[in-house]
Amino acid sequence: MYEACAISHFNTTNPATGIPTWWGMVNCMESATNPVTAAQGCATNNGIDWTKIDSCAGSDPSVGTIGDGNTIMHEVGLATTSLQPPHQWTPWVVLNGKPLSSSQLNLPLTRLVCNAYTGTKPAACTVLPLDKREF
Repeated sequence: MYEACAISHFNTTNPATGIPTWWGMVNCMESATNPVTAAQGCATNNGIDWTKIDSCAGSDPSVGTIGDGNTIMHEVGLATTSLQPPHQWTPWVVLNGKPLSSSQLNLPLTRLVCNAYTGTKPAACTVLPLDKREF
């Protein structure tokens, strides 16, 4: 719920880096041993207004608030059930409309995104070592 709220409420891109505002918080949480207890610190350390996230998630983050977090998670659920081809495992990562293969799931996501991106590469792609930019 915390991540869904962050993505929904902080869905802007830093023009200098090309990275979404919410990415630092989500990346921090996904790297934590306990993402739920790390959420507030991850938000604060990445410039995300924790009060907005906390308000969205509500007193029970597994449910979310009726007018905000719960609605966001419902939309996420609908998007998941409408995936083509259908969701088969977790994580089910879709890049440019195509799910990643099981072998691609072992590769760094930044590497996959940078290789798939056809526009001007953001800074995150240009700082990768050469061997990380090739399949």
